[in-house]
Amino acid sequence: MAIKYPPKPWRDGQRESLLPGISFMYNAALKNWVPITPGYVSSQQLQDNFGVSTVEALTAKFDSQISNLDSDIDLSGRIWKTQLPPNSPRKNDIWIDQRTGKTFNYVVASGTWVELNYVG
Repeated sequence: MAIKYPPKPWRDGQRESLLPGISFMYNAALKNWVPITPGYVSSQQLQDNFGVSTVEALTAKFDSQISNLDSDIDLSGRIWKTQLPPNSPRKNDIWIDQRTGKTFNYVVASGTWVELNYVG
């Protein structure tokens, strides 16, 4: 079953029924539609929409996806584009200094930002 989105532009707090029996609200900060009611009439509806048969299995599925996203961020790092170095850098983070245009990589072992030099 496909999600049926309303026409754009979407506004923060807009409520829509994107799936039968499930209400969503648009969150402008997340730039995403967030479910606001469980609205599950049957386990078949859960199976059709999410591939699970219980709310507990749906919760576990979402928790797993969040965990996978966190792992992906750890592997690929985050990209910071600020004037000052980020306060809480992690492994594989990249910082682009807006003042100088220089790019740095965070090295966890030394706890420092190291400038990346590109040879072209």
